[in-house]
Amino acid sequence: FDKMYKTSLILLSVVALAACGLYDNVGQCTDALLNARLKTFDLQEISNSGNYEYFYSTGLQGVKCATAMIFGDEVLGYRGSATLFPRDGGKGQSTFYSLKYDGEGIIDESIEIDGITYDFKLVVLNWDVKHQVFYYARCSEEGKSTSDTRSIVISKCNKRSSKAKNIAKQWADEDAAAGFLGSPLTPTPHC
Repeated sequence: FDKMYKTSLILLSVVALAACGLYDNVGQCTDALLNARLKTFDLQEISNSGNYEYFYSTGLQGVKCATAMIFGDEVLGYRGSATLFPRDGGKGQSTFYSLKYDGEGIIDESIEIDGITYDFKLVVLNWDVKHQVFYYARCSEEGKSTSDTRSIVISKCNKRSSKAKNIAKQWADEDAAAGFLGSPLTPTPHC
């Protein structure tokens, strides 16, 4: 019984530490981010359009590569997933979350761990529906970072398209001059 009890306490401590870290690398939802959003974004255009790979990011250091997807609809609701693949070649770690579109370029994201809900906002900064290139920021009222967390992803179907890659590069170049807090976007290895 003691061994099982100690193991349970250790597991609970690990989960608690992991959960506390969810806000560590995410900044506050600043006026600069919210004012830069693409208010005409339509979540239906990206939902169920397949897996996306990260091409640029401010917050994906130490990973081999990362993918994400959004699925669902207005009736059943939206969900998303993100998978980070470690550099050591180990198995990818996936996170699943609930999404609610508030309109005007802001998507509410909720992650539930052990009955505790962690809330974030995805702020749409740009979206090219034809080439499936998505540029967004992730923030939270509970964010502890002093940097604005931003990423650009491209649909796996278009990841070899020179047009899609050029759009992503142009947005990354514009990001560097946009006045966001923290470091500019940097290229991310592809899966």
